[in-house]
Amino acid sequence: MFIHADAELRAGVLAAGETATHSLGTGRHAYLVPARGTIEVNGTTVPSRAGVYVTGEDAITLRAVDEAEVVLVDVP
Repeated sequence: MFIHADAELRAGVLAAGETATHSLGTGRHAYLVPARGTIEVNGTTVPSRAGVYVTGEDAITLRAVDEAEVVLVDVP
């Protein structure tokens, strides 16, 4: 599958309590969705299937409240 844009697509599973960090470059933004489970994004709780748009941050820190499947899109 090809994305004909300057974008990056990431997906993963986090165990309860596990954290992950994604760095955003200057002028980059991210959209992410926990497809299953609840996560915290930079300290804000996000329930399953709720979309989050992140802008103006250097990095995103995700923490799984319970086991979670997460999809993240990094775009200009």
